[in-house]
Amino acid sequence: MAKVAELISKLCSQIMKYLLSKSASKIDISCQKEKDQRYLIEIQAQVDFNESDLDMLKFYLNVEKHEELAYYYLPLVGEYGSEEEMLLISSFLDSVSVVYNKELKVLNLRMLVKI
Repeated sequence: MAKVAELISKLCSQIMKYLLSKSASKIDISCQKEKDQRYLIEIQAQVDFNESDLDMLKFYLNVEKHEELAYYYLPLVGEYGSEEEMLLISSFLDSVSVVYNKELKVLNLRMLVKI
């Protein structure tokens, strides 16, 4: 359970840092345990993204899964405070959905993690 808590908290923390650096005015986070040791993490943010911001976030979150490598480097996540740390933490994700409503300036992230 300690690894699960560490992984999910670091994932949410890295995403929050990114959103706050883009002047998000509101961030809501939900974490729900699903079947078979899966966790659904949903983040909704009020943020004014341009196309570049959205593309960068998608780039950070859509990496190939490398659980073994990610577990090795997990203790270092958050030490340097760089956005690229999301690349490492997102290598735990089984699936990611990124939806941005330009009109309402609302970002919705849905991430599934199997531990």
